[in-house]
Amino acid sequence: MLAACGVGIAMGNATAEALAAADEITGAVHEDGLAEVFARHGLIARPRARRDPAAP
Repeated sequence: MLAACGVGIAMGNATAEALAAADEITGAVHEDGLAEVFARHGLIARPRARRDPAAP
């Protein structure tokens, strides 16, 4: 499926096969990889850094 796309993008936590087939790799799900790649391609504004809820 990634090969059939104009630009194949895999999440950082994807399978080895998906990572190998991808044109680009973004962060894992828990790293907000989807928001990062959307911002990189101009689809959304750059995401703000997450605030650590444990921080004072």
